[in-house]
Amino acid sequence: MFTGLIIKESLKPDAMLGEMGLKIVRTEKWNVGERAADFQPGIWHALFVEGDEGKINSIAYKLSLHISPQWYANMSNAGTEYVIFHGKVFKHRKGDRTDAAAAVKYGRSVGIPEHQLDWIR
Repeated sequence: MFTGLIIKESLKPDAMLGEMGLKIVRTEKWNVGERAADFQPGIWHALFVEGDEGKINSIAYKLSLHISPQWYANMSNAGTEYVIFHGKVFKHRKGDRTDAAAAVKYGRSVGIPEHQLDWIR
């Protein structure tokens, strides 16, 4: 099983997570206060998801087709973090800032606010 986090507002209207192989296991409503970017609303709905480990690459690709530009989603398994942008998927070793540099650089290039490029723990 892998886990992930998707902001509902980042999804295109035709996104069907269940059909992609994702199961929503928890939701939260986040008041993010002052918007960091004009395209982002002040309230986000966080969707915590999980899926079949053996299908993570396929699911990440499918999800990339339904993420709006200037947003991203995260999924991870025991050793790998997936950062999913519109039409693009990056994979890096979990916790490895050097390995994740390409994803961070890409996020900056598409206009994601700097403080939102903080997925490495």
